[in-house]
Amino acid sequence: MILVILIASVLRFWNFFEIPLTHDEVSALNRTHFDNFTDLIEYGVKADTHPPGVQVFTYYWTKWFGYEQWVVKLPFLLMGIGSLLIAYSIFKKWSNETVALLIISLLATLQFTVMYSQIARPYISGMFLVLCMVYYWDGLVYRPEKHFWKNLILTAIFGAACGYNHHFSLLAAFIIGITGVFVINRKYLIKYLTLGILISILYLPNLSIFLHQLDRGGVGEWLGEPTPRFILNFLSYSFNHSLSLMFVFAGIIAIGIYHFKRNASLKTVLISGIWFFSVWIIGYYYSVHRNPVLQFSMLLFFFPFLLYTMLGWIPQLGKKTQTLLVFLVLFFGTTSLVFNRKHFEVFYANRYFQMKEDASKCDPNKTCFVFATYPHFLGIDFPRNIDFPTEYLAWEENVNTIKEFEEYIINCGKQQLFLGHVEQFPKELIAIAHHYYANVVEVNYTNGAASYLFSGGWDFQGLIYSYTANVLDYPTLNYIKEQRLSSGVYKDTNEYSLGTEVNLLEDLEHKYDLLVVHAKVKVSSQDTDIKLVAEFPNQNGSEPIYYSANSSQLFHFNPVDSTVNIVVTVSMDIVLDQQKDIPNLKTYLWNPKKIAFEIHEYTVKLWEGNRIKYCLTDDF
Repeated sequence: MILVILIASVLRFWNFFEIPLTHDEVSALNRTHFDNFTDLIEYGVKADTHPPGVQVFTYYWTKWFGYEQWVVKLPFLLMGIGSLLIAYSIFKKWSNETVALLIISLLATLQFTVMYSQIARPYISGMFLVLCMVYYWDGLVYRPEKHFWKNLILTAIFGAACGYNHHFSLLAAFIIGITGVFVINRKYLIKYLTLGILISILYLPNLSIFLHQLDRGGVGEWLGEPTPRFILNFLSYSFNHSLSLMFVFAGIIAIGIYHFKRNASLKTVLISGIWFFSVWIIGYYYSVHRNPVLQFSMLLFFFPFLLYTMLGWIPQLGKKTQTLLVFLVLFFGTTSLVFNRKHFEVFYANRYFQMKEDASKCDPNKTCFVFATYPHFLGIDFPRNIDFPTEYLAWEENVNTIKEFEEYIINCGKQQLFLGHVEQFPKELIAIAHHYYANVVEVNYTNGAASYLFSGGWDFQGLIYSYTANVLDYPTLNYIKEQRLSSGVYKDTNEYSLGTEVNLLEDLEHKYDLLVVHAKVKVSSQDTDIKLVAEFPNQNGSEPIYYSANSSQLFHFNPVDSTVNIVVTVSMDIVLDQQKDIPNLKTYLWNPKKIAFEIHEYTVKLWEGNRIKYCLTDDF
């Protein structure tokens, strides 16, 4: 037990003062700079999609102790360790010491639990609060004759705390509470029902905030709905995507089956399974049919009980066997975390710090700097000082549209362009930057972001790893009408103009690579609306697998020759998540008002994308 807690502590507190602030943490900290509690709730909580618990806690914690990274993270790291101690107590009581030690050994070393212990957001706190609730709920329903009211009040307090922590930990608390109705001795049932009343009273102050956030929507605005493979991907991720660790786990199951004896723990195993899979099914159904909300982090609250579902039936094993299995779990869990998942390399590489550090290496006299990220992230303090450029363009601060970005780099008048790009921002910015600065000097990818250094001077298509397909070269365009001029320029007044349908993606090397469709068109005025379309038709004739279109009005109009460069960029994982077989690309120009225009260039390219952009969850 001591060894498990020691290893868990080392993994969580490793390089303690260098643990970076994540995007969500910085966003939350940015919503704590208020003079009073009322403003905190109005502008710091209601603007978010989470209940107020962690935001209010962070507000007072930083007010008292400061904004240093380690200060912000310390309570959550301690809750990560505390979760192991409570889990051990619950599972030893429900089953035996072998089961309890194996579960906390996994919790100690899995990236899922280590990483969220290092993030000051409502995830490890949710797991901690759910475990605290279950700890007292256990005494309430299984031993109601002892300390009934004490256990009921503490169960209610932690249940309400779950509600203030996260909407999914509120769901977990609700499921736990309902379960007690079916478990507790009938003569205590009426008293037990007061638990629901007490939790409701404690939660009542948050009701108006909950309804406000529900009306606003949430992560479904940017989060895609889960696929049927979600749970399999989650299980692989939760075991560090490590075949060795999975093999050890399978060995533990085999040993458990060999020594299996029917015992009282089967009832709690069934309850634990119902708890975890209820949250997953509800989250999955809501995400598919209403609003996408389901992420791996939402399953953390009941994750210890998933492990108990898989291991809780194993009988107490001999000390030697037990010690060996715990050592194997700790060894392969730790090594897969460090070497397979590269946790301390990948997670500790803060994308905002990395962009600033990459920018500091550029000569400010010959480089213009653009950061496609939220400006307040550029102002956060990092553990070490860097010589960050004083003049730069930041999204939402100096520029808000693709056209403004394009016009800035056209007029910046310097030899190089540095672009720091976060995944949430338009990927067309990368293609536009590359169009005007054709040489790629350097690319540095991090989790969720990339730094690009472009320069002019010669035409080196450094981002392109496969051929460029020039659509103007395709002679067969049987679904449109066009006039081909000897100069290679097309003129058209049809609603649907030049295009083709081909499987250019047979050379796709990675699902995160980028498809870039580019058309240079000559139009009569900057108000002309010509749309460049890239879609992946569905073979059964229904709605396309994926559709994307950009209007010429989104881009810079060159008054000298009346041309516009239209770009559509697609990260191929969006398409492949809908269909595993690589579908055909159909691209064309849509001229809804049938205004005369000319097509001067029309190309389709495959670019190497950020293949580690989701490396905190993906296998790599």
